[in-house]
Amino acid sequence: MGTNIQLENSAIHQYRFYLCKPNRQTIAELHAIKNIKLIENYGGINELQFAVSYQLATTEGEQIRNPIIDQIRGDYLIRYEFRNEVKDYFVIANPENTASEDGSEMLVVLCYQLHYEWRNKLIRRFTGVLPLYDPVGSNGVLNQTLLSKTDWTIDYVDSSLFTPTHKHRTFDESEKNLLEFVFQAIEAYGSYIPVIDTVNKRLSIYLDSNYGMDHGLTIENGKYLKSLKEVEKFDEVITRLFVYGKDNLSINAMNPGGTDYLESFDFYMHPFAQDEHGNVTSHSHYISDELCQAIISYNRLVASKTSEFTNMLAQRTSMRETLLQQQNLLTNLKTDLQKLLDQKDVLIGTNGSLDTINGSIANKHAEIDHQISQINAVLTSISFIDTQINTLKTTLAIESNFTADQIKERNQFIKEKVWQDTNYFEAEALYAQGKENLLLWSQPNVSYEISSVDFLNALNVTYDKGRLKLGSVVTIRYPKFHIDIKAKIIVIDHDISGNSLNLTIANTKDIKSGFLKIKDLLSRSVSTSSQVDMSRFKWDLSESNHTEINHILNNEWSANRNAIVGGSALQYELNSRGLTISSPTDPMKFLRAVNSTISITSDGGNTYKNALTYQGVVAERLFGVVIAGANLTIQNDAGTVSIDGNGMTVTDMDLVITKTDLKNRLMMNATDGFRIQRNTGTTANPNWSDQISLDAQGNAVFSGKVRIGSGNSMFTADDQGIYLGSSNFNSAPFSVSPQGYLKATNSVVTGTINATGGTFSGNITANGTITGGVLSGSYISGGSINGGIIYGGSIYGSYISTNQFGYPRAEISNTYNSFGVYSSANSHIVMTAAPGANNTPYLTFTSGGTQSNITHVDGAGLMISNGSGQGVWITANRIPMNGEVSVPSWGHLSAGGISLAYELNQLKSSNTTLTNRVNDLNTSLISVSNRVRVLENRP
Repeated sequence: MGTNIQLENSAIHQYRFYLCKPNRQTIAELHAIKNIKLIENYGGINELQFAVSYQLATTEGEQIRNPIIDQIRGDYLIRYEFRNEVKDYFVIANPENTASEDGSEMLVVLCYQLHYEWRNKLIRRFTGVLPLYDPVGSNGVLNQTLLSKTDWTIDYVDSSLFTPTHKHRTFDESEKNLLEFVFQAIEAYGSYIPVIDTVNKRLSIYLDSNYGMDHGLTIENGKYLKSLKEVEKFDEVITRLFVYGKDNLSINAMNPGGTDYLESFDFYMHPFAQDEHGNVTSHSHYISDELCQAIISYNRLVASKTSEFTNMLAQRTSMRETLLQQQNLLTNLKTDLQKLLDQKDVLIGTNGSLDTINGSIANKHAEIDHQISQINAVLTSISFIDTQINTLKTTLAIESNFTADQIKERNQFIKEKVWQDTNYFEAEALYAQGKENLLLWSQPNVSYEISSVDFLNALNVTYDKGRLKLGSVVTIRYPKFHIDIKAKIIVIDHDISGNSLNLTIANTKDIKSGFLKIKDLLSRSVSTSSQVDMSRFKWDLSESNHTEINHILNNEWSANRNAIVGGSALQYELNSRGLTISSPTDPMKFLRAVNSTISITSDGGNTYKNALTYQGVVAERLFGVVIAGANLTIQNDAGTVSIDGNGMTVTDMDLVITKTDLKNRLMMNATDGFRIQRNTGTTANPNWSDQISLDAQGNAVFSGKVRIGSGNSMFTADDQGIYLGSSNFNSAPFSVSPQGYLKATNSVVTGTINATGGTFSGNITANGTITGGVLSGSYISGGSINGGIIYGGSIYGSYISTNQFGYPRAEISNTYNSFGVYSSANSHIVMTAAPGANNTPYLTFTSGGTQSNITHVDGAGLMISNGSGQGVWITANRIPMNGEVSVPSWGHLSAGGISLAYELNQLKSSNTTLTNRVNDLNTSLISVSNRVRVLENRP
């Protein structure tokens, strides 16, 4: 016999909870649970908390163990249903066992909304400049993180995220879990909030101001209100916001005042007002009337000068781009000049003619001087614009618009804060977000904590239950506190078991007493974009039905069919606002028919981006395979695109074809012609450079490579030069380099080749005349070759001369195989190889007709002779002479460094000394002889 268990459920029957496995397989319904509390957080993670008793009472009064206790596990899911409709999935995070003093034993279960599971995935080394989401490709932050790492999908994304201002942000993330990364990434793009659909595992992203609307719910004393707490955080009010982006990017260039900060004193000026004549009708609670009037006048002055400042910035930016282009041209000209100077150095080294190269260098100097003058003109224009900007800044300076006392009073209300977001790398987007942030922070952040009657569980107020929605606008009234405001609900804390309801509303944009009227919150303008993005979808119907656009269409059609066929659960309402048809499963999307318009919204009625009116169809996007009609016209202020029986006509507009990566684009118009461009800048700040251009005058410019043909018949022109016969410049049989070097491995020239320089590494053969300053080659052959300089490995010819007709010249002749150097016809030196029968070579010197020869005679040595046969023979050991030898003096004959004159002088000196000694001896002998005689004569 089974056990009958007494089930108790403190929640009203319309709330039901089921325990599920991670794959959503249902395990059991949770009946005997207590202390059920559901907390919904605006733009965050909802929480569910409940308790399960360990003991259950049977119908017989026995206590048994609760069987569900052993089935609840971490990471299991809780399915939450309201009125039999699945509302949410939660993941069990922290089951906690507790035992109290009274002996009760409970399992307290804390759960978080299903996307809490994103925390289990890591994002590491994520860098790049990307849009938040790419709807047709994969080049988006969410595409590369959430969609690639999980089975979640993207549902709705506000169209403002696809505008240039919000399109890209910079990311450089080392490591972060996916949950934290996704929420911070969405915040980086501006005031957007994530809306989670855990039932279908879909993420939507709404613009904060477009999410939630006023459904008419009012909470006041005597109607639901139990208690109220108002908190105004005046210490957080900011009136001067310093704004910086990536790498300390500032807004100076975008701010008409030229400062890196923005200011707003609107809060402290409230409720000051004046009529059209300047008469004060209402005073500020803080600031004097004089300062309020001065601030208003100053703001009007800034507003009147903003367009002027914007125009000057645009001119300055354009001039900066022109300056960069002109400086690049100057760099190219200087490079060309250096190449010419290098060529001149080569010519100097080879004794080539410098006339042509000097002329080219002079022309290049003139081009450089002209380019420098162009740059100076642009710099002058930039300086003029800078002067105008500085003058405007002086006009807008605080000192020029406020008195000393007003500046002193104004300074009391300056509250500074620095906001820096490294995701911003473009000043325009940074400036726009800075103004939006200051609007929020220049007012006290007012929040209200409200304890309300739990009308969600009440049975007699069904008309208000559907009006309480997270993010919707609610009216709070409390006359004694002078509170009569409309603000967004940011927290719904519903104690289901305790029948209590606490609300937190944040009035972050609207100050009480009408500082910002409610119409500012509710008024929304609907507009359609006139820009056609050719790369948004792939409309090529020649692709298979599995292409991306067909996949989108099939999904849309299937969804539409299912919505129509399964329309039994529709909710409709007919009242003074028209006919409203919606689905209880997706209250943010509904159709409304009023007057002559049928409109469709996807954000709860804040915007109606798709409508059918008596004028036609207004839509943010059109999906379809075929758009049929006699004529199709797309028109905006810039021009018109018309498609009719004659084809497509584009008037006063550019046809631009590009991709979302902004790497390349194709552009056509009636002014510039046809252009293919490459982005040399960044995705956020593209700088388009022409790669191919063809204008209306027939001028074509290619900045890259041009190829015609294929294989050995390929002609190529690129930065190496032009070449034919090979895809490789060095291997091509014909090539011309940018420096003018020509290579032709096999050429036939019927005219005349004139060259100031060059080298032929092969053979040159000519039946006519080859003329040039320098001719060189391993083999040169021709009937007549005339050149200033001819050099090569082998040069062959019957007659080679350095001067064809005149003197002086050097010549080589095949007559007796001679080589001669001529100063005139009768004065020359000639080397002859074999003039006679015995093939004896000799060297002939001729001066004024008088001839001398140097001849090698076999076996006899070298003979030097004149025309009459007189001369000198030089053999191995002697020099016989058959004539006279004449020297200027004996000093010109020497041996071992000692001249013959020196030796003769030494001999002469020795002879003189000997003669003197002989004379002295004779004198002595005479003296002796005389003495002998004397002795002989003595007796």
